[in-house]
Amino acid sequence: MEQLNNNVIGEFFEKLGILEENDRDEFFKKIDEKHKVNLTQDLDLAVALRKDKGNGKIYTVKNKDLETTMDFAGYYYDLYRQFFAWFIDFKNSYDKNLDGKKILDLGCDNGITTCFIANLYPNSEIIGVDKCKKGIKCAEEIAQKLGVKNVKFEAVDAKKVDKFFKEEKFDLIVSNPPYIRKADIDGLDRQVKDFEPYNALEGGEDGLDFYRKITEESKYFLKNKGILAYEVGHDQASDVIQIMKENGFEGIYTKCDLQGFERVVIGFYNN
Repeated sequence: MEQLNNNVIGEFFEKLGILEENDRDEFFKKIDEKHKVNLTQDLDLAVALRKDKGNGKIYTVKNKDLETTMDFAGYYYDLYRQFFAWFIDFKNSYDKNLDGKKILDLGCDNGITTCFIANLYPNSEIIGVDKCKKGIKCAEEIAQKLGVKNVKFEAVDAKKVDKFFKEEKFDLIVSNPPYIRKADIDGLDRQVKDFEPYNALEGGEDGLDFYRKITEESKYFLKNKGILAYEVGHDQASDVIQIMKENGFEGIYTKCDLQGFERVVIGFYNN
């Protein structure tokens, strides 16, 4: 089964032309030469401005065009691979057929994960939302490159998504919201903190602000018995489970990463 999963994921990466990159210095040297611009300098400037302004300029740099976003995806190769494996496992182990249903990817960035979900559920309607317009443009181009017809993207702030979708109901909502505690930002690995805008990392004093808001508001655009699935920090699963329980979610369970940490929390809404 693991080999089959790896084949599915590998074929997806191959279709997009995403190549794994591990060495940060070598990675930036290659993309600076390839794009004939100093992306390293642009990114360093965005990182310097990030904490004061809390804006999405880093996303604007790494999603400036399709080729650049693909290059950065190679640096995130392992993270994508692990996230995709969770989705495949969820599809294989969950007995409700989500194919033909409505799925929302909340905070979809460049749409790579959204398109992977669309491949897994070819008869479902998949919607990806993110407030970064350049990321949404890349997402649309990625869907076109893959020939995925069952996905669409909208430039929407996650904090306002309840108003945007107040007339729609989803069977599954997936989200990887900001979950880093404010005090922990400076100590993050460079692979994370150098490539993410401040407001895509910081989840408040305890790292749970977005989980509280999304969980509470998801009730208004999630069908009864609908599913809410989160990626969480390595020590946050129990807190997120409690938040979900307080908002009417049942049958909550977790999935672990390769290190044994509970990194995915999944629950079913019962109204």
